[in-house]
Amino acid sequence: MPDPESVAGAEQSWFSWLGQQHEQIMNSLDPWRVNRALSPEDLCGIVITLDQYLQALNGAVSAASALSRQGALRFAQGLNAEIEDLRIAQALYHQMYDSAVATGAQVAQIWRDAGRSATSTVLEAAHHQQEVFSRSAQGFRDVQEGNCFDCHQPIDLPGGGYCPEHARMRGLVV
Repeated sequence: MPDPESVAGAEQSWFSWLGQQHEQIMNSLDPWRVNRALSPEDLCGIVITLDQYLQALNGAVSAASALSRQGALRFAQGLNAEIEDLRIAQALYHQMYDSAVATGAQVAQIWRDAGRSATSTVLEAAHHQQEVFSRSAQGFRDVQEGNCFDCHQPIDLPGGGYCPEHARMRGLVV
């Protein structure tokens, strides 16, 4: 059985390693610690960083078990608490990432819908203007050619007017 001093030294060494790992992960996350909205890319980077940290911590589980069997329980407890905190943080960042991606998809759909609506409105306005112009041009032709204003058939009336049928329909001829 190893002597208690060497077990305590090993445990302290592993605590030091855990502290270094924690400091390293916090430094890795520093660029994202600004007061702004995180993009899906930012969140993905955080999730990847947390996954790497979890892998490193899981690598120390066997050492924590060995120390626990030798009576040094503090490192295992500290490691388990760190892993549990990390899993909670991972779950939160995964949710934030999923939400950001879904929101991005919704915004893209809104822009597509707005684009379609704007295009449709412009096309309808252009079509209406074309119809107004066509009616105006037809009216001008009817006046110039002496045609009926409704059926556009020649009526040999200078300046145009209405053929007998349309004149009756409009109540102009009895």
